[in-house]
Amino acid sequence: MLALISIVVIPKSNAIAGPYTNELSNCIINSTTKTDREDLIKWMFSAISLHPVVKGMSSITKAQMDNTSKRTARIFERLMAEDCVKQTKEAVQYEGSNAIGVSFSLLGQVAAKEIFQDKNVVTAISDLSKYFDEEKLKANLKKVK
Repeated sequence: MLALISIVVIPKSNAIAGPYTNELSNCIINSTTKTDREDLIKWMFSAISLHPVVKGMSSITKAQMDNTSKRTARIFERLMAEDCVKQTKEAVQYEGSNAIGVSFSLLGQVAAKEIFQDKNVVTAISDLSKYFDEEKLKANLKKVK
């Protein structure tokens, strides 16, 4: 459960990963495919879409949410129990179960980075500048001196 929760929560900036957690993180990130990361992005979006603030903006069904959760669970299982089993065991043994959360949080960051590199997402974010009152901003920043 910790790995599932940590993937959508930004890790504390003072969290320091040890060498075994670093090895596990590298293995997890290097063992995921483009399809894995796309499935992870779908799961993250589906989970976030349930928040009351944005729930009305999405039409994700319970079946779709269940499907993305199942696919993501299979990815996590494969990574920990097959692809990176040695690294998972060592990280937990020498650095504690938090190593799993840290590693999957980093994978979540990799997936989020891919979201924000998409040209459509970049365009939508750039469109925000159309609504800034640049003169007001410049005038207020001059007052700060």
